[in-house]
Amino acid sequence: MIPILFALIGACFMTLYSLGIRLFLKDKGDSRSFTLILILSGTVVLCFLLPFEKIHIELSTTFLFLIIPLALLYTVVDLLFIRARQLEQVSVVSTFVQIGNIWALLGGALFFQESITVLKIISVIAIVFGNVLLSWNGKRINISKGLYLILVASFLFTLGNFIDKWYASFISPSLYKLILFIIEVIILSIFFVPNPVKSVVKEYELQGWKALFVGPFLALAVYFLVKAFESGGEASRILPIFGLAQVFAVIAGIVILGERKNCIKKILASIIVLIGAYLLNS
Repeated sequence: MIPILFALIGACFMTLYSLGIRLFLKDKGDSRSFTLILILSGTVVLCFLLPFEKIHIELSTTFLFLIIPLALLYTVVDLLFIRARQLEQVSVVSTFVQIGNIWALLGGALFFQESITVLKIISVIAIVFGNVLLSWNGKRINISKGLYLILVASFLFTLGNFIDKWYASFISPSLYKLILFIIEVIILSIFFVPNPVKSVVKEYELQGWKALFVGPFLALAVYFLVKAFESGGEASRILPIFGLAQVFAVIAGIVILGERKNCIKKILASIIVLIGAYLLNS
């Protein structure tokens, strides 16, 4: 139960993160500069978590070899997710991103020898069907630019999660994510955000101080995800539970942000995806 609890806590923070991005970036702002702001503010929160955790680290050649490519991977994921959420409604993106559960099932079996059962296969079919329903416009599946970015980001994010699960055995979660966030700040500043100081100041003036809360939500979400892995949770079970954040976000997008277009279809698709996630963990 402990891994599931950590995954659920992470899902709650991921829901707040998803809402925050859409709230601040809808029809305004630069997604790259905003990404740098949220990673910077998330880094601060991870620093505060260090004293509350027993810090340990086991260095190895593989550990050191993978850490920078992994940070680059998460940098690309953050940029893609944030841009996609700027383009698409929270309720649409949040259901579509559940396609990552397929990668979780296949990757869990491939990399960690986790079992593939009939129930897991049925649950994945339900998740895929829910996403197809959401993207069906009556004649064909309509994949917009934002949803295409989500498909790519979901695959890369799940790939990064598998590496997270491996790393969880060698380093405490807060220190691990802190290292990744610091490297990500460096990568963003050098390669993705021109004139980073000027860009961050300009974006901060546009968005206001409340934007500083979005990064901590992301930092806490991924921290608790790694805690779930550290506690022994299977990737094929933990990732779908963590993915419930997207279902929560669909409901919040409709209720809080007023995203009521195709409301019935969104709710039905979310229910189907939720059933699939539940079956995956039965």
